Amino acid sequence: LDGLLGDVIDAQNGVRGYIIAGRDEFLEPYLNSTHSINGNMQQIQALLAGNASQPERFAAVEKQIEEQFEQMKRTIEARREQGFEAAAKLVQSGDGKLKTDAIRRNISKIIVFERGRRVEWGAQTAEKERRIVYTLALMAVIDLLVFGVVFYSVLQAWRARNAAQLQTDEDNTTLQAGLDDLFQRNCEMEAQRQMTDMLQAAVSLKESYALVAKFMGRLMPGTQGKVYLQHHSRNMLEVMASWGEPSACAEIFEPLACWA
Repeated sequence: LDGLLGDVIDAQNGVRGYIIAGRDEFLEPYLNSTHSINGNMQQIQALLAGNASQPERFAAVEKQIEEQFEQMKRTIEARREQGFEAAAKLVQSGDGKLKTDAIRRNISKIIVFERGRRVEWGAQTAEKERRIVYTLALMAVIDLLVFGVVFYSVLQAWRARNAAQLQTDEDNTTLQAGLDDLFQRNCEMEAQRQMTDMLQAAVSLKESYALVAKFMGRLMPGTQGKVYLQHHSRNMLEVMASWGEPSACAEIFEPLACWA
């Protein structure tokens, strides 16, 4: 589920980069997500097939994702055929953000529901194990002649209980790690949302570049990078924004000197 949400976010980021720069290479995340998202959805459908209510919830998520990708496709076509202003109007309508928020909420509901199922399953397992222990203890009191057999059975039951508890602890640890990762993703998406909102409100490219430099440091902590703009003459690249520690990279250079 996290990977599915990540595909949607990656596609959005690629489309936004294409809207700003107008260069096809920025669409690579969008194209990759378009190819991988169907496989991810099929895997999730198979995992949720055993639950009566989850497939219906996930069907709603699938529909929302399809609508979101259709919206992104229309935005790309508008940028390609009508230019930046037309595409920017589609983004500023907020429809894409609303769809993404709805997808995020529905995925969160599925995750929370699955967590509840795990907790319920653990409680049921513990209750069954307690009943087994009580039954074995009663049998030991009633029939001392089979004490050895009962003792062996209790020992085996204890081992099974211990193994089940270890598995439950491991599952809980894995679930907590997933929730922590989801929280981190939500923080990153919130930063992306803020950057998107501020970029939409920017009145000039200079202001947009400053916002990119500001938010890239938050989205990619511990890294350094720069955004270059190619001159209209196409024979020179110049730094428009940078983040992280200062580097020795040239502020202006020819395209043939770029190793990227």
